[in-house]
Amino acid sequence: MKLNNHGWGFKAMLFYLVILIIFLFMAAFLIIRMYRKMDQNNFNISEYFPAGDKTTETKKETLLYSDLEVNIKNATVVYIKNYYDQELSSEKVAITLDMLKDKGVILELNDIKDKTACDGYVLVAMNKDLSVSYDPYIKCANYTTNGYIEDYN
Repeated sequence: MKLNNHGWGFKAMLFYLVILIIFLFMAAFLIIRMYRKMDQNNFNISEYFPAGDKTTETKKETLLYSDLEVNIKNATVVYIKNYYDQELSSEKVAITLDMLKDKGVILELNDIKDKTACDGYVLVAMNKDLSVSYDPYIKCANYTTNGYIEDYN
């Protein structure tokens, strides 16, 4: 029987297999390192905004207040999933911070600067593509989300 010499040999296959394994180990190492950094909550704002920037303080505050908006939005997702018993429609429904607190989904929302209590709500609606949109709005002593309406609280 004559062997075909036009395919991969065993040595070439082992070589490519070793290279693939090295890349997989490198990727696994980088992913594990990223998750450990996230778990340690070593969020350094100066990595994102250089010290010489004149608007750094404003950007830091906006970034941190947007974290509060994300917190109330995530709590609303849990609330809608577990406690909201009506069908969502294209009409916007306001889920207030008090409603979230009553169900224990969120404990408190405090201002970043002076730790006073913030107020807020999330407008929830069903989109045409059947996805749900969540629009968070907060009002703190030192910050108010653009488009915040007092009537919802």
